[in-house]
Amino acid sequence: MGGLRVVITVTLLIVVCSNFETSEAALSKSDYKMISKVNKDGPYSGLLVSKDSELQPFLKSPNFHINSKISHVVLSGRRFYIGHIGDRKMIVAVTGMGMMNAAITTQMLCGFFKIKHVLHYGLATNADSKMNMGDIVIPEYWAHTGYWNWQRYGYGPDDELAFEEEGYFSRDYGYLKFADYYTNKTDGKDKDYSYDNDLNNIWYQPEEIFHAGETKDSVFWVPTPYTYYETAKKLEVVALKGCTKEGTYCLQKTPKVVAVKKGSSASMYVDNYAYKNFLNSKFHVSSCDMEGAAIALVCHQHHIPFLGFKALHDYYDAPSPAAPPSCSPPTPPTSPPPSNPPTSPDSPPPSNPPASPPPSSSPSPSPSYPPPYTPPSSPFPSSSSSRSLYPSIFSFPSPSTPDDDVAVIAEEKSSIYGLLIENCVKVAHEFITKYSHHMSDDVSVSSS
Repeated sequence: MGGLRVVITVTLLIVVCSNFETSEAALSKSDYKMISKVNKDGPYSGLLVSKDSELQPFLKSPNFHINSKISHVVLSGRRFYIGHIGDRKMIVAVTGMGMMNAAITTQMLCGFFKIKHVLHYGLATNADSKMNMGDIVIPEYWAHTGYWNWQRYGYGPDDELAFEEEGYFSRDYGYLKFADYYTNKTDGKDKDYSYDNDLNNIWYQPEEIFHAGETKDSVFWVPTPYTYYETAKKLEVVALKGCTKEGTYCLQKTPKVVAVKKGSSASMYVDNYAYKNFLNSKFHVSSCDMEGAAIALVCHQHHIPFLGFKALHDYYDAPSPAAPPSCSPPTPPTSPPPSNPPTSPDSPPPSNPPASPPPSSSPSPSPSYPPPYTPPSSPFPSSSSSRSLYPSIFSFPSPSTPDDDVAVIAEEKSSIYGLLIENCVKVAHEFITKYSHHMSDDVSVSSS
């Protein structure tokens, strides 16, 4: 009886998995027909962003027009919009957040459709002291900095990694030592004391890339094609907006487009100054995001040119602690002291003014000592309709509204967020309309 139960259970699992595969994973005949119709008008310029809020400004821009015959194709829950800017035919889509979503969507875009190159824009954290909030960086090289070999405690830089001898891992690209980031070191011990940490070291690893012909290689830095990067440098003259349309919120400095050397990506949101500083000092990256390198890696596998640019939504500087509360009362205005009449031993004591209330226990930074940016009290605004996926947007004080008004803070973040995406859309339009036609003859084209 037990054996019969096992057979029935295994059979049911096979049936369920088979039904799932045919209903969810495999594309239908109508899907393939739609893809074939779309490809007859190809090749296309691909454009990928991570969130719908980043795509909508592009779709609503006056220069972009949806295809009147086939407006979009939905494949495995992902919508690919078909349209054009002038005579430049385009397929645009939202990847979703993180490396896995970005890689899956890019694989579908490059595998099903005729694509001649892929563009990508979005937001990133700032890892470069030379950059300001709002600057749009265009990296020449992209790296996935979230693929590690976590070294066993007690082993060091001279010790072989697990499975290194078999060729699966490498010590070629460097490591992060956790013991270097203690915050409770004493000045007396720093000089002579050796610190250690159970977390030990993480070693950064290259990705395996498979190509047609059953060949593969290992890649840590994925290059932007030379002609694309050199042409993208011309975008540095594009004038970006520094204030919202209403003029309510402005960046501290007018943003600019900058061609930089390196950008990094991983499925983690980097809001930690020490780690951003490490990535910059170790790998010389200017930006940290969650999708760019995944898109670059898949495009590299398909031999399809990739160009990505990211708007930096925060400042590089480490947040300063709030100014300590003052322990002394404010200095009174300079004036002669009041003349008190002499008192006799029988006179009643003079009436003292009421004592000043003790200083508040909560630190209150003065206007002359603001921190570089004010971290929000919650990762997300309370309103689900304005939920921000990038919480470190700089908060600009409003003269007419209290700083602790959550709705206003959410509006400020949303407005600046929209400004940065608007600038990204402008740069994308500039490249597509003025420069992408120069690339038509020297790119490889994928096919379904």
